[in-house]
Amino acid sequence: MSFSSIEASTQSTARRWAEVGLVFLVFFIFGGDPAPHVNEPHYLCRFKHFWQPEWAAGDLFLESPEAHYLVVFSLGWLTKFLSLAATAWTLRVATWLALAWAWQRLSYRLVPRPWCAPLAAAIWTFAIEQGNLAGEWVIGGFEAKCVAYVFVLLALGDLVDDRWNRAWLLLGCASAFHVLVGGWSVIVSLFVWAVLRRGGWGRSQQAQPPAATQPIRADSSPPPPFPSILPGLIAGGAIALLGLVPTLTLNWGTSPEVVEEANHIYTFVRLPHHLALLHNGSDWLRERASRHAVVFAVWVLLAWRLWKRRPETISSPLGRMVLFAAGALALAACGLAIELALFNYPHTAAKLQRFYWYRLNDITAAAVAAWLLVDWTTELFARRKALGVALLMSIIAVVGGRMAQLTYYRSVSPMAPADRKMIDYADWVDVCDWVRENTPTEALFLVPRESHSFKWRTGRPEVVTRKDIPQDATNMVEWHRRIKDVFRPRGQLLFLGPLANPDATRIGELAERYDADYLVIDTSESLNLPAPYANSTYTVYDLRAARRAETYEPPPDAEFN
Repeated sequence: MSFSSIEASTQSTARRWAEVGLVFLVFFIFGGDPAPHVNEPHYLCRFKHFWQPEWAAGDLFLESPEAHYLVVFSLGWLTKFLSLAATAWTLRVATWLALAWAWQRLSYRLVPRPWCAPLAAAIWTFAIEQGNLAGEWVIGGFEAKCVAYVFVLLALGDLVDDRWNRAWLLLGCASAFHVLVGGWSVIVSLFVWAVLRRGGWGRSQQAQPPAATQPIRADSSPPPPFPSILPGLIAGGAIALLGLVPTLTLNWGTSPEVVEEANHIYTFVRLPHHLALLHNGSDWLRERASRHAVVFAVWVLLAWRLWKRRPETISSPLGRMVLFAAGALALAACGLAIELALFNYPHTAAKLQRFYWYRLNDITAAAVAAWLLVDWTTELFARRKALGVALLMSIIAVVGGRMAQLTYYRSVSPMAPADRKMIDYADWVDVCDWVRENTPTEALFLVPRESHSFKWRTGRPEVVTRKDIPQDATNMVEWHRRIKDVFRPRGQLLFLGPLANPDATRIGELAERYDADYLVIDTSESLNLPAPYANSTYTVYDLRAARRAETYEPPPDAEFN
């Protein structure tokens, strides 16, 4: 009798959906900030431009090739009928509901006790938020990887039931939406299959869900041999091509030198916090590593305790998830080894490090820590109730306290996360509103480097911003050139200020070079140019009269930092 049959016979429909609702509520509390979230302008503006090419036409980032074609094609049409904010909330709610359903379905297989899934979900999201190593997340603004994780959770449910072929199909769907999330999950799932196959452990065989104090028995039959799972792998791989092919074609016809330069920019200039952890400075690494060490210690110590007392649980549903987390940890170790071994060969390292080796570890370490902690709590309730109550109250105090804190902060300061780096939120929204209502739709803007939401709020194209890096090599190199040209003082390597050397002459040169029509800048920078609008924090300058007749050549590119 499979565990899915047990689940159907022991869970009431009402309680199952009540748990899904509570998990959704947890996700809403952790991720329910006002739109746009940090990455939503990056993704949803592409949605809108793809379906309405005239919107923000001329923007370097929006007109670069698409890496996540399936999600843009299948969901981006919403922007034709809804505002960007409404699209964000529609997709957030739909994704959180799907994640909540998939999480509850999987959690009951791992810890088959009522109301454990919502508690585990709260621990999971808290552990990701507070204990991530490489800045990864699941609950937050909408993007392609959120959809991919729905399929990953569903696939893991089939993995614990020995439904390997269906698991490969689901992971193929995950890869179609986000090739790295799905692809790494396939590799780690193969690791789990190989360990179980080599050890000769089978799936759990028990007519009723096991008591928390009883071992989970495994029969002697191993998982199915490789020929039996090959059809699912082939079919899943075919589905994954929907995500893989657009990624592979991004740089077709691009010279190797440009691709090498783009890899270096992507890994060490724009995204070292995701890809090259040792390049972020000792203070940053110490803070991240110490937080992640807590999550790591929880799942490793509890897994060791579980296997020491019940060695046969390696093939149980919970044991399989521990193996999955171990595989994700091995990937992270590979990423760290690559960075250490090739530390003095950055161009070679960049070719390998750009594949997000740490991504899955941030998510699975938190998930397995949550499941093991909840499993231990249920066991203590059965054996030593006082300790079980104490542990549960401690979890609720820590995790619930963070949820209460987020709710309070959101109520007193309902600021969109994408705008938190702006000097003054209200003035930023105000100046964007003026731009949207008073400038031509085709006008091109020079904007502050840390602006995330200008396109979102105005529908106007930008010359360049730090957040919006294209995914293809040619445009990535152009993005980097523009960043250095617009935001770096001549002859210096560091990014400084909202705009480097913001004098009227230089602004005129930039306007001429990029055909920029307007500039939005901090009012502390006073320029001798027409200023049709200003508030206490930002000024809009009209650059159309400031363009020079001659062509402006930027300074030679400095070396990478």
